[in-house]
Amino acid sequence: SSDVCSSDLASTAAVSQDGSSAASGSLADPRYDTQGWLKEVVSRSGNRPAAPYAVIDAEGQPYCFVTPTPGLNLNRYLNKQVGLYGRRGYLEELKKPHVVAERVIELESKLR
Repeated sequence: SSDVCSSDLASTAAVSQDGSSAASGSLADPRYDTQGWLKEVVSRSGNRPAAPYAVIDAEGQPYCFVTPTPGLNLNRYLNKQVGLYGRRGYLEELKKPHVVAERVIELESKLR
């Protein structure tokens, strides 16, 4: 796929602030339609990406793409850990889940 997140967070996101591994099930919180570190998607091909944002896992890989509903500005949540509520779907071209975000909750402070 030509869509990638704007930076690689593999080393910094692997351990959460309390020292536990970020992969300890925290990514599967049932309260949210998706959650994790919010990143902007940039397209290597120069085309418009399939979705403007992605939520990445501890290895820095996007596992869910995010499109905000009109009027919802996600830019202030970039590089932060968020929980998102919205309509779940699937991006066939990227073979990844997709959420049309209607509400965002900031979960933790910025990545260091």
